[in-house]
Amino acid sequence: MAFDFNKAFQEDPPRDGENNAQYYERMAVALGFKPAYIKEKFLSFQRQNGVRRQWVTTRRMTGPTGNTIHEVQTAVPQNEVTDMTGFEAVGITSNPFGGQWVRYSKEAPTYHDILDRLETKYKGFKPPKFDKKYTGTTESCAIINMFDAHLDKIAVKAEVGYDSSLEDNVRRYKDLFTDILLQVSVRKPELIIFPVGNDLFHTNAGNRTKKGTPIQYLCSEADAYEVICDVQIWAISMLMDVCPVKVPFIKGNHDEDKVNTLAFWIGKMFGGSKHFDCDRSRMQRKYVRYGANLFGFAHGDKEKSTIDKLPLLMAEEAKQDWSDTRYRKWYCGDLHHNFEFKFLKSKDQIGCSVEFLRSVGVSDGWHNDHGYIGIPITAEAHIWDKQHGNIADLKVNAKG
Repeated sequence: MAFDFNKAFQEDPPRDGENNAQYYERMAVALGFKPAYIKEKFLSFQRQNGVRRQWVTTRRMTGPTGNTIHEVQTAVPQNEVTDMTGFEAVGITSNPFGGQWVRYSKEAPTYHDILDRLETKYKGFKPPKFDKKYTGTTESCAIINMFDAHLDKIAVKAEVGYDSSLEDNVRRYKDLFTDILLQVSVRKPELIIFPVGNDLFHTNAGNRTKKGTPIQYLCSEADAYEVICDVQIWAISMLMDVCPVKVPFIKGNHDEDKVNTLAFWIGKMFGGSKHFDCDRSRMQRKYVRYGANLFGFAHGDKEKSTIDKLPLLMAEEAKQDWSDTRYRKWYCGDLHHNFEFKFLKSKDQIGCSVEFLRSVGVSDGWHNDHGYIGIPITAEAHIWDKQHGNIADLKVNAKG
């Protein structure tokens, strides 16, 4: 259900002496949204309730009888305070009747700027400590898959039938994550494997994928990067309250470079904890062994055309783990729907299965045009016994 902003604004209107900018900041903290988004919703609320800006006449031309021939009006400022940090004046246009227009420009922040901002924001951050009350864990691990999130992909109602903002996407992601983690935690695993990446971001840079393919991009790239970093720090912190965590970073075909920088940042944030481990290498395919189980992770964009080779790749790239395990599984994404392939050489030989997982991201015009519709937005978790293989598969579909 959509958040009721009208009710929030009615119950908590601007206070005496509080200008609009201060109100947006205060409500952003209270409601958990960006100030710019609060501003957009508040102005919409004012329009719906008949609140209009006041106008004053700044120039008037009259005729011989005093009648008005031409009039210019200007809106009365509503105590708006604009943050001009980082902007520079790049041009001035004078009006022959008085006044001038000043054009400002702001250089787009680099990844170094964003990482510096994150470092300042999380100065003094300490990873959650493993809670000793979970010592009654079972000999099992859980794999939580939140594939193909595309968190900064904006759905446009005219193209797909509904609207979705960055804030909406994050809220849906957090709801799915919280629900699936609740199901996982009651099973008391001793380890959670949480693949991060897999087109977590919608683009690699600007409005282009890693290959340079131009796609629709409607977000502020710098703001989106910071928000998505925040989400992953939140998610990993939640997991570490349950048990130790291992994070393999999986590069996607949309966001390879952003995933690499995210891996650096997350490794720096949590690297000091003995209950956190991550694989930050740039390998296309990652492997994690747990007891008699071997898991392979890949985005799927390069693997979907050679699915039958994945067992051979696993046997070659993880030779020792292949020979020491009985149960093997590949988890891939990219196809945005769910199907499974099984490979069995013969009755007496050990099999390897390959599963392509559903996306947890919203749709867009391209996917809608190509018929990828009616597919649930699904988060998944898979429970593996240390010696006896897969014992449970859990799914949570997005509500609404």
